[in-house]
Amino acid sequence: MCFRPADASVDAGSNKCPECGQDIQVLTGIALKKCPHCKCDLVPYLKGEKPIPAAPPIPRAATPAAPKAPEAPKA
Repeated sequence: MCFRPADASVDAGSNKCPECGQDIQVLTGIALKKCPHCKCDLVPYLKGEKPIPAAPPIPRAATPAAPKAPEAPKA
């Protein structure tokens, strides 16, 4: 017998806590009210009263300059 998660469907997986960022396993039919890791209150996030913090923007490297056209050969 092998171990299988409570919900093995394709959309089952984990969500991240909006405050600590830890993975929270999603179980069908169970709505967590507190994060099991940091114990923050998840109810305001579930009701939409508190916005979920956005991820910080990805830093991008500066775009390199276009190469210059070759010069004419000198005699």
